[in-house]
Amino acid sequence: MKINIVTVSNESYSKFLRVWLSSFYDVMDLSNINKVYIANTGFSKETRNFISCFPKTEIVETGIKSSFSKLHDEEWGKSNYCKLPIIKNVLSKDKIPTFFIDVDCLFNYDFYESLDLSNDLFVCDTSDRTAHCNSKYIGSFYGFGVENIQKNIAFIDKWHDTILNSTKIVQAWRESPSLSMLVMDQNYAKSYKIQYLNESKISANLFSPKNDPFIYHLKSEGAFGYITEEQRLNMPHVSRKIKRYVVDYV
Repeated sequence: MKINIVTVSNESYSKFLRVWLSSFYDVMDLSNINKVYIANTGFSKETRNFISCFPKTEIVETGIKSSFSKLHDEEWGKSNYCKLPIIKNVLSKDKIPTFFIDVDCLFNYDFYESLDLSNDLFVCDTSDRTAHCNSKYIGSFYGFGVENIQKNIAFIDKWHDTILNSTKIVQAWRESPSLSMLVMDQNYAKSYKIQYLNESKISANLFSPKNDPFIYHLKSEGAFGYITEEQRLNMPHVSRKIKRYVVDYV
């Protein structure tokens, strides 16, 4: 069964997007991919031209033109929180499993065979981190199956509403805490078949156990001096892998 991939970016994250696309098309078997949907929240013509070089890509226009001045600011929120409605539309239209992967990622190996596509939901579990994470499940990688599309669409709607409106979330970042609230609520989540994917394998970050993951996540870590795009592209857990994709601008 083929799958869809969705990510979102703007020009502020264009270097990340270049790494994301270059590494994805380097390691993934495209026979398993239907389309790669890239939500545009403010691209230059140059970035559009770069995306067009890759087969099976489709730019999704959001009408948002964001530019981040700092992480988790209002502009960041506009770009970040538009993704669930896009995923809902893609899932409804194409009716094939659809996965979201953050744009600040580098693909190391093809992850397709690690997925059990009979599941409804696919979530990234942070419990194998070597440092504390305030979210049990993180929104850097997640997916939705097609055995029960309407039920999954209901989950997307509930998650999006929780992100926008829940008063229980006190963090500036709301996506992962909202996801964790829903998945950890057994009264709500028990009706879904869920595949739990270890963060250290499917979206490894600076604090993941040292292994050889499918995907490296260049997640910001302000306390350790990894905030800007350039700083994060030079994070130590990706330093051996990333130079082939960023040699011209890191």
